[in-house]
Amino acid sequence: MRIKKLKVENFRNLENLDIEFSEGVNIIYGNNAQGKTNIIESIYIFSFGKSFRANKDIELLKFDKEYFLSNIEIMKKDRELEMDFGFDKISNKKMIKVNGVIQKKISDIIGKLNVVVFKPEDIKIVTDSPSIRRKYIDYLISSISKSYLENITKYKKVMEERNNLLKEIKLRLKGSKNLDETDSNFLDVYDKLLSKLNCEIYNERKRVIEKLNNYIYDIHLKLTENYINNEKLHIKYVSNVAEDIEKMYNNLSKSRPNDINKGYTSLGIHRDDYIISINSLDVSIYGSQGQKKSSIISLKLSELKVIEEVIGEKPVLLLDDYMSELDEKRRLKFLDIIEDIQIIITTTHKISIDGKENTYFYVDNGKIEREKNG
Repeated sequence: MRIKKLKVENFRNLENLDIEFSEGVNIIYGNNAQGKTNIIESIYIFSFGKSFRANKDIELLKFDKEYFLSNIEIMKKDRELEMDFGFDKISNKKMIKVNGVIQKKISDIIGKLNVVVFKPEDIKIVTDSPSIRRKYIDYLISSISKSYLENITKYKKVMEERNNLLKEIKLRLKGSKNLDETDSNFLDVYDKLLSKLNCEIYNERKRVIEKLNNYIYDIHLKLTENYINNEKLHIKYVSNVAEDIEKMYNNLSKSRPNDINKGYTSLGIHRDDYIISINSLDVSIYGSQGQKKSSIISLKLSELKVIEEVIGEKPVLLLDDYMSELDEKRRLKFLDIIEDIQIIITTTHKISIDGKENTYFYVDNGKIEREKNG
């Protein structure tokens, strides 16, 4: 999979951008705050229909402009795709097209362009709360499984409805433990739906974690060359979900009094965590800064391998100011692992990737120029 062309109009500080990428390594360089990350972001929205750093589409709009438009041409193993993504400030609506056909839902474009993004803030996947790790895994699986995306969307909706009902019941009961028949029947409906969704989502997450673990150990060893200490990097999936639907339903039923008292659902995949460990020690607690960095790089490279395994072609690799995170030795190891893949790199300095076809783009104040000798 590769990106052939990208056109952007009024996206952040990018007023009129027209880029033709090479199949190999594309190096976008320039000073800070000139628009390099904006280019990566404008590509990413075609992957998930949203930005990785903005919550609202209006935040992506260039100052004093009423709309933005982005167009991308992609070459996949079996076909070419052209996608459009736009937002209009006046109507407060977005527009998404695939090969000229308007898409009704954002989810319709997820999986059309598969990318793996490396960002300096990815370290939070290791160091921060379980919700960050759940979000990361959800994005990964959603990009390769339409059924998972549908299930996780349904789950959030049903759980929100159950939580609202729990809060209402808590106010009505005021200390009493007796549920009326209507409330009990509604909870039965929600619990049956959630039990099925929990088990399906749990099993899909479990399968993908197993796939990641199939790669992450060897990748970590290659990246760190730590064969003497034999550091074993591993992801442990921690969940309170019962694998059997009936058992999960019984657990949810038993938790009702506690859930009513708290006003939220205490059991389910929304409480999952993924503990990243080296030799069985939690990296977030016991790992050095170097181990945390190497762990997240190994995880993201494993993500790349899993996507390739599932969809049958390599995704596009986006490196946003990431080469500065690696020393020269680790940079070479990193590049050795990601052979034969299209790479788009942003950096403040003009760098050369040995053994790769390098194409250079210089960015200044939202304008980009492809170097003739690139």
